[in-house]
Amino acid sequence: MKKLVNGFILLLFLFGIQEVVAQTTSTQVEFAETQWDFGKIKEVDGVVSHTFTFKNVSTTPFIINFVSVSCGCTSPEYSKEPVMPGKTGQITIHYDPAGRPGFFSKEIYVLSNNRKSQNIITIQGTVEPRPRTVEDDYPVVFPDGLRATSNSIAFKNVPAGYRHTMAIGVYNNSDKNITVNTVMPQSAGVSVYASPEVLASKAKGQILFTYDTKNNVGYGPFSYDFNITVNGNKVSSPIRVRGVVIPDFSKLTYQEKMNAPRGDMDSQFHYFGEVGLSETLTHNFELANNGNRDLIIEAVIPSSSEVTCTLPKKVLKKGEKEIISVTLHPKKSGRISQNVIIVVNDPTDPVKDIRVVANIR
Repeated sequence: MKKLVNGFILLLFLFGIQEVVAQTTSTQVEFAETQWDFGKIKEVDGVVSHTFTFKNVSTTPFIINFVSVSCGCTSPEYSKEPVMPGKTGQITIHYDPAGRPGFFSKEIYVLSNNRKSQNIITIQGTVEPRPRTVEDDYPVVFPDGLRATSNSIAFKNVPAGYRHTMAIGVYNNSDKNITVNTVMPQSAGVSVYASPEVLASKAKGQILFTYDTKNNVGYGPFSYDFNITVNGNKVSSPIRVRGVVIPDFSKLTYQEKMNAPRGDMDSQFHYFGEVGLSETLTHNFELANNGNRDLIIEAVIPSSSEVTCTLPKKVLKKGEKEIISVTLHPKKSGRISQNVIIVVNDPTDPVKDIRVVANIR
């Protein structure tokens, strides 16, 4: 009896496979080709197209219900009229290479018979990028023809004990020389300057920002704003500099890195939803040490007075977990978004950026 049941189950399984195959591959039509290689195409030439031809080799009408593409760069064109037995039909695929340099390969799914069967056709090719313009490379516009690569500098994580320098590229797009200077409040370990100060017509330069952490023993985020002047006129929007100072892990050996602590969080984001101004908004996050040595919490820096963070202890042994309690203190109605930066001695992921958001009625 058991063998009979097992045999029946096997038959059902095999029948199920045949049913899936029948539903996923249409044998009603034969395509003259199922793949098309555009070869090398130029981005500046715009949309390219190819028409796939198929023949209905069955005894029933063939109707395309839907043609599925993977992205907006690919669009199909086809007739929804039935293709009668022995007749041919066409599907034209358009590909837009704008902003998509390099190799591409796209699968297009042709769904028919009330979407119970499908055929797959493929296009591919390589897009030669259009020549870059000044506007591409220097999208930020300043007065008197000065352009820049960005209006911000993101250092991300910088190890303590070193001088770190990053630059913004600038370009004089005018027909005259431009004088560029920097304006920044004095701050220890921080310097910014334009090189060169006098930028010739159609010439390139840089604005260099240096942050010296050699004497900095504190960890956590840093932020600075500075202005530039163009031909003596101060630009109204400041250039923003952001980053996080972390411990220096460069001297760790491979074995020390393998045996290092590892801080894993269950989540780093929480949305409180729509809540009243007087409600208490607290969420608990879990930090676990899944490494082999003590996990040390080096710094806890809230983004403003509207958010506070409570940690029972600053050192987690191997395998220990800790609850990090984050509380929002909204001061007015509207959307509030705050974060807490936590720096730990985990060389693989030293910065935990916890963000909490709420809509306050």
